[in-house]
Amino acid sequence: AASAVDTWRYEPIRPLHPARLRAVLDEQIESGRLGAVLRSSGICHLATRPAIAARWDQTGSRFSLSPLADDVHAAELPVPGTPGQDLVFFGLGLDRTGLAAALDAAALADAELIAGPAAWHGFEDPFPAW
Repeated sequence: AASAVDTWRYEPIRPLHPARLRAVLDEQIESGRLGAVLRSSGICHLATRPAIAARWDQTGSRFSLSPLADDVHAAELPVPGTPGQDLVFFGLGLDRTGLAAALDAAALADAELIAGPAAWHGFEDPFPAW
């Protein structure tokens, strides 16, 4: 039996730890363990780059994050100038609970969040420089 196309939106406020996000992308989303994510798109914030919102763009196995460095895209942020994620996932048989848990685990923990941006710059960041 074929699975119906499903959509799911993720909108937490905490920035994402880049190394943990990469692991979620590689080990859980790309592998299909959380359903067949065909496309995901939106705005996110990496903790190591707190002043710059990123455009999240995934289609199949292709994934990219690019900076939203111009005012033209500022209106796309959930609340302009604030951190947070606004991501939409499209796929087949999406495990919404699993996706939420995996992405929540990639977000900063309480102690990391309290440590602030000065500490965040020391986090491993496997994504290409902007």
